[in-house]
Amino acid sequence: MVGWVLASVFLSDPLLALGFLLVMVVPCSSMAIGYTGLAKGDLELATVVVAVSFVLAIVAVPVWMTIFASRYAAAVPIGDLINSILTVLVAPMALGYVTRRGLLRWLGDERFAAIGPLFPVLSLLGMYSIVFLIFLAKATMILDHWQTVAILLIPNAIFIGLSLAVLTWLDRRLHLGYGEHMAVAFTATGKNNGTAIAIATTAFSPMVAIPAATMPIFQILFMVLYLRAAPRLHAWFEPRAASAVPLSSAAGLGGAER
Repeated sequence: MVGWVLASVFLSDPLLALGFLLVMVVPCSSMAIGYTGLAKGDLELATVVVAVSFVLAIVAVPVWMTIFASRYAAAVPIGDLINSILTVLVAPMALGYVTRRGLLRWLGDERFAAIGPLFPVLSLLGMYSIVFLIFLAKATMILDHWQTVAILLIPNAIFIGLSLAVLTWLDRRLHLGYGEHMAVAFTATGKNNGTAIAIATTAFSPMVAIPAATMPIFQILFMVLYLRAAPRLHAWFEPRAASAVPLSSAAGLGGAER
């Protein structure tokens, strides 16, 4: 709903608006698990949310894009859209599972865990490569519409900033713990822009992919800033735990007094 309002207010070009709404309905980014881990949040919850969002997207993306396209009188190539989802979402999940099982059998648990930190880096580099290729292939088109593209920066920033602010307030009111909140905040806000770009270019047109290509500019910035605020958020969500003296420290103080 927020994305629909922002698209209606700021984006007059139907293709850009459709691309912006596509970003809203794609699964959450797997990098959200990495951010949750860095913030010492609930990794299990973040992993479950990411997995469920990928599964739900198989049905949610075609349904929502059909609804959104009718708003802008744009045709949705259902066959191409389903093929792109099978190629971009289902096939990588299946191949990822098979690859993981193969690596575990070949390397063992310890060696596989040792190379685990490389996977988020490779995922991020892959996304940036896709973004680079989109801008390289359509540089002339982007320059011809640079005013429209520049306007995208406004709804992108508003969406991410507003999402983090609302989620922080709402999770606090719902009495979620710090770890649960960080998992919810990063998975709800972080969008899988690489998936959105791939779906847009295979099922629609490169113009539809531009919103997803510009979203990482603010997504990474806001995520890092939110990560830097983790100590304050921890104190706000769990004031008792933050103010309590650890048992080891209390024992040490008691021994010193004696």
